[in-house]
Amino acid sequence: MKKKTIYIIILALLTFVAGFTASYFLFGNSAQNSSHSHEEEMLYTCGMHPQILEKEPGNCPICGMKLEPVKSGGSKKTSGERKILYWRAPMNPNEIYDHPGKSKMGMDLVPVYEDESQSEGVVTVDGSVLQSMNVRMESVTRKDLSLEVSTYGTLEPDENKVFTVTTKFEGWIEKLYVTYEGASVYRGKALAKIYSPMVASAEQEVVSILKNNGASSSLLQNSLRKLRLLGIPEREIKRLLKTKKASDTFTLFSDYNGTVLKLNVKEGEKFSPKMPLFVVSDLS
Repeated sequence: MKKKTIYIIILALLTFVAGFTASYFLFGNSAQNSSHSHEEEMLYTCGMHPQILEKEPGNCPICGMKLEPVKSGGSKKTSGERKILYWRAPMNPNEIYDHPGKSKMGMDLVPVYEDESQSEGVVTVDGSVLQSMNVRMESVTRKDLSLEVSTYGTLEPDENKVFTVTTKFEGWIEKLYVTYEGASVYRGKALAKIYSPMVASAEQEVVSILKNNGASSSLLQNSLRKLRLLGIPEREIKRLLKTKKASDTFTLFSDYNGTVLKLNVKEGEKFSPKMPLFVVSDLS
């Protein structure tokens, strides 16, 4: 009876040990495999270089940006060590090698595994990562591209078409008819009303000769020549001969067509001989 009891106790102990061992292998290994599988599924990539896939967090070997976690995309893993099909350059997927090493650019080659061969270069990025990268997606549509492009530039006029408006005498600007740079002018357009004591004196000399019946004298011709040498326009000389009245001011007209690039005077300011009052350029 005692021997039978001992057999029963030994059998019970063996059953308990066998059950515990089986549970350990079934559930313990399953948890380890699950944890290992989870670790394998967690990869890290660069937002600027999605071809970079690393098993651990860190920085991108290309640009130095912090790697972001990505999903594996549900690719199937084989048990045991993953099989490497070939090695490729990180910046050129067409540069393939059968052994690890350096690419033509001197970068470390990236392994391509057997379970990645069907979806090479395809990475599924988590939505939060896409949002932090400010990525926007839109369906492909067909539409016409706009031909209008707005941009900044520098305008360089042709030096052969740049003209300067000056005088041969000093004076003051009484009134400006062109008040800003960029204004369009044309030949014969009034630019400014000016006053010059020298011009006023020369005109008064002509009036005095005319009033003394010297219309055909050489003295009158010399006085008119003086006005022409000062650059007084013919329209002003004709007015003087017709009215026989000297004017304190006269109008300065443009001799060119174009755009005012520079306006170097203001109303009430004094100007000197040969001073560039206006700079005009033909931009056509």
